[in-house]
Amino acid sequence: MKTRCGDVSDVGGGPSPRICVASGIDLARGEGTPPTPRAAFTLIEMIGVMAVMAILAATVVPNVVKSIERAAVRAEIDTLRNLGEQAKLYLRDNTVPPTTANWNTVLGTYASLSPTEILTNRRQMNRVYVVDPVAANQRALLVSSMRTGLLRQASPPETAAQVAAYIGASGTRFSDVWNWNTAAVPLTPPTGWGAWTRDNIEYLLIERVNFAPVYRSELQSFAVSLRNLSGSAVSYRIKRAGGALVGPVNMPAGTAVLVTPLYPRDQLELYRAASGVNLDFTYVVGTAGKNYDFAGTNWLPQ
Repeated sequence: MKTRCGDVSDVGGGPSPRICVASGIDLARGEGTPPTPRAAFTLIEMIGVMAVMAILAATVVPNVVKSIERAAVRAEIDTLRNLGEQAKLYLRDNTVPPTTANWNTVLGTYASLSPTEILTNRRQMNRVYVVDPVAANQRALLVSSMRTGLLRQASPPETAAQVAAYIGASGTRFSDVWNWNTAAVPLTPPTGWGAWTRDNIEYLLIERVNFAPVYRSELQSFAVSLRNLSGSAVSYRIKRAGGALVGPVNMPAGTAVLVTPLYPRDQLELYRAASGVNLDFTYVVGTAGKNYDFAGTNWLPQ
């Protein structure tokens, strides 16, 4: 311990008293004022803070998780809608809709997703695509579950292929799902879909793809009449709107043929010789059929 002494001025003019103060600080060594002890939480205070944090976590975390799930559902709704539009584009270009066997592969040429990404949603569960077995209905379904299980009966949840086979087994089953009103109160699921209740139905997404407008507006078929009036063989070839080729088809001298079905945007290529040699004219199918004759020099409309 160090002792620090100093004189104190005497206002009365007498001898100055000398005062010494004991200190644990060595001023000669440049030590300053001793540090003040740091403040700290008491146990009670820490328990209080932790309790508040637990209450906040219990309130906020479920809402955050719910928001994330709803965002994923909205994104999946948009994805299914886009896939439905791309299925219509495929139908327009190829005159037949995608099938259950090839849908994710063929739509990969229209979508910004790979075939694997088309087949599987963000929850790593397979989407289901199935065409109405009643061809005259001209429609298809896209089904996606954001939770485990699409179709539950007595056995564990089936695979996507099994679900597609179940829905597509009859027109009645397909119509049951097509007409299912998931917003109805009370909710009445089709047979085999009892696992879906009012509490979780928002996670089962169904996109209804109606092909009928495409068939009516863009796949109305037409016929073109061709007559070869010359003394030598000629030919024709069809180039579908989607790029598929049919032919060339030879027409011997003096023959006639009715080329059908042809759809809007298909191209009918007419050649002056057999085997697709010497292209003379290309007719792009519009909204009506045509008649063409070849008299030995060129194909001419009639």
